Amino acid sequence: KNSRAQYFVALVAAFGSFVFGTSGGWPSPVLPQLRKSFTDGGFYIDDASEGWVGSTMPIGALIGGPVAGLLVDLIGRKHTMMVTALLFAMSYLVLVISPNIMFVYAGRIATGLCTGMASLVCPLYIAETASPDVRGFLGSWIQLLVTVGVLASYSLGAIVTWRWLSAICIGFSLIWMCILILVPETPSYHISKGLETDATASLVWLRGVEDKRDISEELEEIKEGVILASSNRSGFTTIFQRQNLIPLLIALLLMFSQQFSGISVVIVYTDDIFADAGSSLAPSTQTIVLGGVQVVATFIGAALMDRLGRRFLLMFSSVVMLLSICVLGAFFFIKHNLDDIELANTLSVLPIVALSIFIAAFSVGLGPIPWLMMSELFSPSTRGMASSIVVCFNWSLCFVTIKFFPGLKILIGMAITFWCLGAILMVCTVLIFLTVPETKGKTLEEIQRLFERK
Repeated sequence: KNSRAQYFVALVAAFGSFVFGTSGGWPSPVLPQLRKSFTDGGFYIDDASEGWVGSTMPIGALIGGPVAGLLVDLIGRKHTMMVTALLFAMSYLVLVISPNIMFVYAGRIATGLCTGMASLVCPLYIAETASPDVRGFLGSWIQLLVTVGVLASYSLGAIVTWRWLSAICIGFSLIWMCILILVPETPSYHISKGLETDATASLVWLRGVEDKRDISEELEEIKEGVILASSNRSGFTTIFQRQNLIPLLIALLLMFSQQFSGISVVIVYTDDIFADAGSSLAPSTQTIVLGGVQVVATFIGAALMDRLGRRFLLMFSSVVMLLSICVLGAFFFIKHNLDDIELANTLSVLPIVALSIFIAAFSVGLGPIPWLMMSELFSPSTRGMASSIVVCFNWSLCFVTIKFFPGLKILIGMAITFWCLGAILMVCTVLIFLTVPETKGKTLEEIQRLFERK
């Protein structure tokens, strides 16, 4: 078997994650520009408007998850990605031409809609096209390309205006739409529509074999999964059956842990956090360094995913993130609560070190694994519906953390805010240890049987 085709289609699908990564990183370099006067290219926004610029994207993503959940079964995985790419380009166009802050909100909601769609369909496409031996590695490309997208926004935003940054992102969206033409639909989708010949051709191309007999066993397994799914399909209530409810609760726990680790706050408000820390390095420079750390760490995590397994990387990630966010809280406690400016200046390198470790740990575990496992845990009968619920839940929490962080840091202080996130993450770490199964090396069908036995 030749895996080159699998790697190619995974890269094309993950490029969608790169585009939604640009949307996630967009506010960090843009918010300082939007605070300026209209003549200087901004809209003179206040703290409340700043919170909305950051948090309107997750509001759109809430809608995007269910929309993609419907479209993946209606028009297929590939065409859903193509629709998402086109909508991304149109959303960024709204930002380019924004005459006032309300248009910025609208553009952010629209990019959020696309982000919600991409965060569901891209992992699903990779899960259904990758063979079990490389599914973890290829699935982690989703988070890797998200981090590259975030870094692209950080870096470009430091040298161009926010309108030009948005225009460049239109280009990225159109590139994604063009390269999607080159990839096939997933075999699972073809089988679900009764197109066995197309499914066979797709699987032969993906596995790099010449004789279709070489993929007959895998094709039969996919057909069995789809037939089982069809026989079990009986509406929304199926999600509450034990074999579906357990993986749903596990996926929700992983998404809760991901968002309440504080990662969205760190990505959206990186410049502000570094400015508050008062380091000698420019906030934008530190932000770009942090983005670079995230890319490297995610690449390392991708390489380790199918060697060390999901559980080990999740536990390692959670514990290291917990320690680093507590250290970050301690720095702000020294600076703001103890008012020891001299000691804070001595420790001025601590925020970038703590956040670099935090981001690195996130990128090897709690970043990619929840999205990977979302596409692994569910049976074909509930995959669209359950994934929609999980994506909605994730972006709801993302909205809550981003929207209320600016107010919370004023109300209780930066230190206590970070320590609260650390306390929540500690509880989540224990729950992950107790409940999350290992899926390394298992086929999607074997993973589903795991929950049927329990």
